[in-house]
Amino acid sequence: MAEASGLKVLKSRKPNCMQTSSLGAGELIKDAIYRGAKEIILGIGGSATNDAGMGIASALGYRFTGYNDEVLQPIGENLVHVANIESKNVLSELANVRFLVACDVQNLFYGNDGASYVYAPQKGATPHQVKLLDIGLRQFSSVLFKKFGKDVQTIKGAGAAGGVGGGSICFLNAELISGIEMILKFAQFSDKIKGADFIITGEGLIDIQTSSGKTIKGIVSRAKKENIPVIAMCGSSMLTEEQQQTLGVDCVFCIQKGVTDLQFAIQNTSANLEYTAFNFASLIQSINKNTRN
Repeated sequence: MAEASGLKVLKSRKPNCMQTSSLGAGELIKDAIYRGAKEIILGIGGSATNDAGMGIASALGYRFTGYNDEVLQPIGENLVHVANIESKNVLSELANVRFLVACDVQNLFYGNDGASYVYAPQKGATPHQVKLLDIGLRQFSSVLFKKFGKDVQTIKGAGAAGGVGGGSICFLNAELISGIEMILKFAQFSDKIKGADFIITGEGLIDIQTSSGKTIKGIVSRAKKENIPVIAMCGSSMLTEEQQQTLGVDCVFCIQKGVTDLQFAIQNTSANLEYTAFNFASLIQSINKNTRN
């Protein structure tokens, strides 16, 4: 998602999840199927969308129509206008592919803890647009239930990536899995951290949602079993001291240099992270030197 339909590909344009679409991610899926893929792991972090996966579905042959049978673009703004989902032109090979959707949040499809209220502001939505998007997801969930017989609002993680979690369950017959648990297992993380002095991890934004299953939570849970301190570097932190302690992160370093806007911060992430890492390494070096003396 991040590579094809993510904030990182917006470049200098201001995020606007009323207009963005997950279509690009769907095109990658379609290409993989044409190349013979029988199992696809879809990572849905870092999206710039709030379209409930309509874009992905459109790339695979689904069509969305309004109350006057007009064909709708697969964008967040049109969620509330969808009356029917047509599937007669869906890629036939889709039924033979197993989909695993890697997501690390447990948010519901709509509501105060849903996709729009929690994540749409990060994707450029104003407070008024957040309300419209949430209404759209609520309406769209009823259309999904009518078409697929699945109540996505009852599924934790359905609100991930602007509702792609729930959409993928319906359009792809996908299974939601913990992305961080999958990665840590593949990397044999628990074995490799034994004996470490500390662990450095990171996140774009560390906030109360980080404790809902993001990467840092998965790392902290394993680090604490080995009594290893965890240091996090991030673009921004919204945690209070109490929330940081509850999360289990020992130190949090924000990498930004001065006051800036989000787009400039994203463009300079690499240099800012290197600068922060340099200073952290210098601190450790200084402590070790003083300890030896």
